[in-house]
Amino acid sequence: RPSRLLLNIDQVSDDAPLEVSLVDDAEQPLPGFEPVRVAQPGLRVPVVFAEPNVPAGKRFRVRIRWPEGEANPRFYALYFLAN
Repeated sequence: RPSRLLLNIDQVSDDAPLEVSLVDDAEQPLPGFEPVRVAQPGLRVPVVFAEPNVPAGKRFRVRIRWPEGEANPRFYALYFLAN
């Protein structure tokens, strides 16, 4: 089913965002789901990709990258919220 991706994260900021993308089995970003920066802490923080809905019926992985340096954002959970 078409869904949106939400995260529970903390200690992120404009200087220390998490980078989120949807990738295929070869680790290549899916069209419309290229890396986006998420810098807002909170519960159920939406990840806003170019495409509004996570692809339904297609295999993918969620790639999350931490910032370089001393920043240490906290990642607790991800959710797929059906539309």
